[in-house]
Amino acid sequence: MDELTLLEERQSIRSFDTSKVIKDADLEKLLKAAILAPTGRNSQNLYFVLLKDQEKKKRILSSLGIERNFYDAPYLLFTFAKKEDHLDELNVGAALENVYLEATDLGISACWIHSVCPALQSEKGKEVLKEELGLEGEILPLDCMALGYLKGERPARSEKVSHESKIL
Repeated sequence: MDELTLLEERQSIRSFDTSKVIKDADLEKLLKAAILAPTGRNSQNLYFVLLKDQEKKKRILSSLGIERNFYDAPYLLFTFAKKEDHLDELNVGAALENVYLEATDLGISACWIHSVCPALQSEKGKEVLKEELGLEGEILPLDCMALGYLKGERPARSEKVSHESKIL
Protein backbone atom coordinates (compact mmCIF):
# COMPACT_ATOMS: atom_id res chain seq x y z
CA MET A 1 0.00 0.00 0.00
CA ASP A 2 1.14 3.55 -0.51
CA GLU A 3 1.70 5.69 2.58
CA LEU A 4 -1.54 7.66 2.42
CA THR A 5 -3.58 4.48 1.96
CA LEU A 6 -1.87 3.00 5.03
CA LEU A 7 -2.81 6.08 7.02
CA GLU A 8 -6.40 5.85 5.82
CA GLU A 9 -6.64 2.10 6.57
CA ARG A 10 -5.01 2.17 10.01
CA GLN A 11 -7.40 1.82 12.91
CA SER A 12 -7.36 0.59 16.48
CA ILE A 13 -8.72 -2.95 16.76
CA ARG A 14 -10.07 -4.37 19.99
CA SER A 15 -11.01 -7.90 18.94
CA PHE A 16 -8.25 -10.43 18.31
CA ASP A 17 -8.28 -13.98 16.95
CA THR A 18 -6.13 -15.90 19.41
CA SER A 19 -5.87 -18.92 17.10
CA LYS A 20 -3.90 -17.10 14.40
CA VAL A 21 -0.12 -16.87 14.71
CA ILE A 22 1.95 -13.98 13.37
CA LYS A 23 4.99 -15.26 11.48
CA ASP A 24 8.35 -14.52 13.12
CA ALA A 25 9.44 -12.62 9.99
CA ASP A 26 6.45 -10.29 10.42
CA LEU A 27 7.15 -9.86 14.13
CA GLU A 28 10.67 -8.82 13.17
CA LYS A 29 9.24 -6.26 10.72
CA LEU A 30 7.03 -4.81 13.45
CA LEU A 31 9.97 -4.55 15.82
CA LYS A 32 12.11 -2.96 13.09
CA ALA A 33 9.34 -0.41 12.42
CA ALA A 34 9.47 0.64 16.08
CA ILE A 35 13.26 0.89 16.05
CA LEU A 36 13.26 3.01 12.87
CA ALA A 37 11.02 5.71 14.37
CA PRO A 38 12.48 9.20 14.67
CA THR A 39 13.53 10.36 18.13
CA GLY A 40 14.14 13.89 19.39
CA ARG A 41 17.78 14.90 18.94
CA ASN A 42 18.26 11.41 17.41
CA SER A 43 18.66 10.17 20.98
CA GLN A 44 17.50 6.64 20.09
CA ASN A 45 16.56 6.38 23.74
CA LEU A 46 13.90 3.69 23.32
CA TYR A 47 14.00 -0.09 23.27
CA PHE A 48 11.22 -2.58 22.73
CA VAL A 49 10.17 -6.06 23.78
CA LEU A 50 7.67 -7.83 21.55
CA LEU A 51 6.18 -10.59 23.68
CA LYS A 52 4.80 -13.71 22.02
CA ASP A 53 5.23 -16.10 24.98
CA GLN A 54 1.64 -16.67 26.14
CA GLU A 55 2.57 -17.87 29.64
CA LYS A 56 4.73 -14.81 30.33
CA LYS A 57 1.98 -12.59 28.94
CA LYS A 58 -0.63 -14.17 31.24
CA ARG A 59 1.62 -13.84 34.29
CA ILE A 60 2.40 -10.17 33.60
CA LEU A 61 -1.19 -9.15 32.94
CA SER A 62 -2.76 -11.14 35.77
CA SER A 63 -0.20 -10.10 38.39
CA LEU A 64 -0.89 -6.44 37.52
CA GLY A 65 -4.66 -6.92 37.15
CA ILE A 66 -4.75 -5.55 33.59
CA GLU A 67 -5.90 -8.58 31.57
CA ARG A 68 -9.12 -6.93 30.36
CA ASN A 69 -7.28 -3.94 28.91
CA PHE A 70 -5.69 -6.04 26.16
CA TYR A 71 -8.77 -7.57 24.49
CA ASP A 72 -7.18 -11.06 24.46
CA ALA A 73 -4.45 -9.89 22.07
CA PRO A 74 -1.94 -12.70 21.56
CA TYR A 75 1.07 -10.37 21.20
CA LEU A 76 2.19 -7.39 23.26
CA LEU A 77 4.75 -4.74 22.41
CA PHE A 78 6.31 -3.02 25.44
CA THR A 79 8.29 0.19 25.07
CA PHE A 80 11.03 1.29 27.44
CA ALA A 81 13.42 4.22 27.76
CA LYS A 82 17.14 3.73 28.42
CA LYS A 83 17.07 6.88 30.56
CA GLU A 84 14.41 9.44 31.38
CA ASP A 85 14.05 12.13 28.72
CA HIS A 86 11.45 14.87 28.38
CA LEU A 87 10.84 13.70 24.80
CA ASP A 88 9.95 10.10 25.73
CA GLU A 89 6.20 10.45 25.16
CA LEU A 90 6.72 12.02 21.74
CA ASN A 91 9.27 9.39 20.77
CA VAL A 92 6.95 6.56 21.85
CA GLY A 93 4.13 8.09 19.82
CA ALA A 94 6.29 8.06 16.70
CA ALA A 95 7.43 4.47 17.34
CA LEU A 96 3.93 3.13 17.93
CA GLU A 97 2.59 4.95 14.86
CA ASN A 98 5.32 3.24 12.81
CA VAL A 99 4.19 -0.11 14.23
CA TYR A 100 0.54 0.72 13.44
CA LEU A 101 1.45 1.45 9.81
CA GLU A 102 3.64 -1.64 9.36
CA ALA A 103 0.97 -3.80 11.01
CA THR A 104 -1.67 -2.36 8.67
CA ASP A 105 0.53 -3.12 5.67
CA LEU A 106 0.98 -6.72 6.89
CA GLY A 107 -2.74 -7.24 7.62
CA ILE A 108 -2.09 -7.35 11.36
CA SER A 109 -4.37 -5.57 13.82
CA ALA A 110 -3.14 -3.32 16.62
CA CYS A 111 -4.33 -1.20 19.51
CA TRP A 112 -2.27 1.27 21.53
CA ILE A 113 -2.99 0.47 25.21
CA HIS A 114 -2.00 3.61 27.10
CA SER A 115 -4.48 3.00 29.94
CA VAL A 116 -2.16 0.49 31.64
CA CYS A 117 0.82 2.82 31.97
CA PRO A 118 0.26 3.50 35.70
CA ALA A 119 0.32 -0.26 36.37
CA LEU A 120 3.42 -0.83 34.23
CA GLN A 121 5.24 2.15 35.73
CA SER A 122 4.47 1.24 39.35
CA GLU A 123 7.18 -0.39 41.43
CA LYS A 124 5.32 -3.71 41.22
CA GLY A 125 4.93 -3.29 37.45
CA LYS A 126 8.63 -2.64 36.99
CA GLU A 127 9.49 -5.65 39.15
CA VAL A 128 7.15 -7.96 37.21
CA LEU A 129 8.36 -6.71 33.82
CA LYS A 130 12.01 -7.09 34.82
CA GLU A 131 11.49 -10.64 36.00
CA GLU A 132 9.22 -11.86 33.20
CA LEU A 133 11.04 -10.10 30.34
CA GLY A 134 14.55 -10.79 31.64
CA LEU A 135 15.54 -7.12 31.85
CA GLU A 136 18.55 -5.89 33.79
CA GLY A 137 19.09 -2.81 35.95
CA GLU A 138 16.73 0.13 36.28
CA ILE A 139 13.89 0.02 33.74
CA LEU A 140 11.61 2.80 32.55
CA PRO A 141 8.41 1.34 31.02
CA LEU A 142 6.68 3.87 28.79
CA ASP A 143 3.78 2.37 26.88
CA CYS A 144 2.51 -0.72 25.11
CA MET A 145 0.50 -2.05 22.20
CA ALA A 146 -1.70 -5.09 21.61
CA LEU A 147 -1.13 -7.00 18.35
CA GLY A 148 -2.74 -9.91 16.54
CA TYR A 149 -5.13 -10.74 13.74
CA LEU A 150 -8.65 -9.37 13.65
CA LYS A 151 -11.42 -11.55 15.08
CA GLY A 152 -14.69 -11.17 13.21
CA GLU A 153 -15.61 -8.32 10.92
CA ARG A 154 -13.58 -5.17 10.64
CA PRO A 155 -15.43 -2.42 12.51
CA ALA A 156 -16.66 0.63 10.65
CA ARG A 157 -14.03 3.33 10.65
CA SER A 158 -15.09 6.80 11.66
CA GLU A 159 -14.25 9.50 9.18
CA LYS A 160 -11.36 11.74 10.22
CA VAL A 161 -12.20 15.39 9.60
CA SER A 162 -11.00 18.69 10.93
CA HIS A 163 -12.78 21.73 9.67
CA GLU A 164 -10.16 23.93 11.32
CA SER A 165 -7.28 22.44 9.29
CA LYS A 166 -6.27 24.37 6.19
CA ILE A 167 -3.51 25.33 3.84
CA LEU A 168 -2.79 29.03 3.63
